Amino acid sequence: MEIMGLKKQSAEAQIVVIDGKQFVTNGTWEYGSPGKSKGDGKDTSKRPRTLPVGQIGWRLSGAGKGDPIPLWERAALAAGEKEIIRDIPRITGGGDLINIGDLNGGSAILLAQGLKHHGLSGHVYTIDCYGEETKSQACANRIESETDSLITLLNTTSDEAVKQLDHHLFNFVFIDGDHTYEGVLADWINYSPLITKHGAVAFHDTNQDYTDRVIKEVVTQDWKLEYWVNRIKVFRRREYE
Repeated sequence: MEIMGLKKQSAEAQIVVIDGKQFVTNGTWEYGSPGKSKGDGKDTSKRPRTLPVGQIGWRLSGAGKGDPIPLWERAALAAGEKEIIRDIPRITGGGDLINIGDLNGGSAILLAQGLKHHGLSGHVYTIDCYGEETKSQACANRIESETDSLITLLNTTSDEAVKQLDHHLFNFVFIDGDHTYEGVLADWINYSPLITKHGAVAFHDTNQDYTDRVIKEVVTQDWKLEYWVNRIKVFRRREYE
């Protein structure tokens, strides 16, 4: 059994229901693509993970299949995560989207690819504090992927960027910047008011305590879990279900 590039290794996957939606969880999976050593000399590509791997309705939708635009594989996201990020424009109906934490430009490129693939109007704003070398590489990646015209880089902190945006509204916010509790919380406080009433917000690294705490303490009171793919959780406001 294979789900979006994740191959089952052991243990039976179980179906759990959260807020009325079904998710696959508790299986043990491995990445289906080559991994890199994290300094300990070990190949992480075959390291088993016991993370949730997807919302069933989305996975059965065939998202990403038959796409004439090749998936940007160099995004710093795990299997399944790339697919859901590129499918976000379809889920939100396009519009302006913002990515907090650009790294090599991968997440912004995937969002822009989603706009192109589905023929949707919109624009991607992406935030990161770049040095010149990293900024040049991210720029080159956008040009290579033919998404440069759809992406605007704000080369600053997310705290400063929100001032530049001047209450601009977005259909989607992806929080993947400052990997601390204080940083994730600040991004939530600053950017959640900028999300349109039917828009969505996603968090990366939800298997980490700092993100999980923010979600449990302030997000789930008014926002409902819509999609859960590997380490990404996507939420929408409960009042607009």
